[in-house]
Amino acid sequence: MSTKTLHNHHIVPKYMGGTDEPSNLVKLTIEEHAEAHKILWEKHGNWQDYLAWQGLLNRIDKEELLRLKSHYSNIGKNKSPEHRQKISDTLKGRKPSEETKKKMSESRKGNQNRKGKPMSDELKGLYSQRLTGVKRGPYRKQVT
Repeated sequence: MSTKTLHNHHIVPKYMGGTDEPSNLVKLTIEEHAEAHKILWEKHGNWQDYLAWQGLLNRIDKEELLRLKSHYSNIGKNKSPEHRQKISDTLKGRKPSEETKKKMSESRKGNQNRKGKPMSDELKGLYSQRLTGVKRGPYRKQVT
């Protein structure tokens, strides 16, 4: 009999509507659990599975895992007027450093590979077509 630690893995993840019913749980070793989340991430591309996979393999420490979870779970959520005001009040009076101003200026100049050359309307159209419907981000796998 193995003395390896076993984890409960939700066959249908809770974020997809899965429950804690025994029929939706399976016992897996840590390695098997990580592999299960990797497969789910490759199939569906959800950030929750990516973070679970990386966290189980200790590629992301707990502090970073919690930070990323908070970040990705709040994407697309509207902030209340009170929250927006609080952010505004916090940022009032702050002046960016010269280094930050320079970085902001450079980032607004666009693609550095084009070295300041303007884009033709044809190239703009190609970029627009290519990016239509594309969701980007480090923890969002492109699912076709």
